[in-house]
Amino acid sequence: MLGSWTFIVVTAIFIAGWMVVNAEMARSFEAHPYILLNLVLACLTVLHASFVRMSQNRQAARDRAEAQHDDEVNAKAELEIAALRGRLDETRIRPGRGWSDTTAAVGAVDGLASRRTGC
Repeated sequence: MLGSWTFIVVTAIFIAGWMVVNAEMARSFEAHPYILLNLVLACLTVLHASFVRMSQNRQAARDRAEAQHDDEVNAKAELEIAALRGRLDETRIRPGRGWSDTTAAVGAVDGLASRRTGC
């Protein structure tokens, strides 16, 4: 609920109600007006900061897990591309192969690279 419009509206209504009741009473329930309200709002600020920090920690943990997964995928893609490049080099070196075989191998490497990068 913290950080939502519902929270903002409820808090504004609470503060306005507090101020109206405190101002309209013949004898205020606070010796010095709004000191207790100030204390309540300070405590609310401390709690809100704690919730924000916990939310940031959860998001950071998600980001770390996603980055680790991305690194694993990239490492696997690098290995596959290196293997294809090795096969392409073998095709170029091996005698008796035609130019069309080399062209097909280059196309396969390019196709894999474009699938991995999304280009």
